[in-house]
Amino acid sequence: MKVDKIVEAQATVTRAQAQREGKVKPLKAVSSIDCDLLTEEVVELQKKDESLSKWWQEAQKATSVSRNEYEPKYEIKNGFLFRWKEAHGKEVSHLTVPVYLRERVMKLAHESIEWTSRSEEDV
Repeated sequence: MKVDKIVEAQATVTRAQAQREGKVKPLKAVSSIDCDLLTEEVVELQKKDESLSKWWQEAQKATSVSRNEYEPKYEIKNGFLFRWKEAHGKEVSHLTVPVYLRERVMKLAHESIEWTSRSEEDV
């Protein structure tokens, strides 16, 4: 049989397939973000961060309803500033991260399996 045209393709191997074949690569995981801060210190960093000042003011207005469904709302819970937004029919909260900690948190999120996104089926 003669091949007239070469077609490029890429195969995907699932984790389960790789495990069966013994080709699983160990994942790198960091143990911490190299930061020994107390809860109160994180709250203080949030409060002193100029990039979060607008959202602190919004949260302190005690308006628990966002202006529209597409805009996030901000709320103070247990002293922390959180951002709330609806995503895929569910309300999701995120802790606002002060500039001082952003690089460390991003490093942890991208280098640690503990912080990677997982679907509900995985949980």
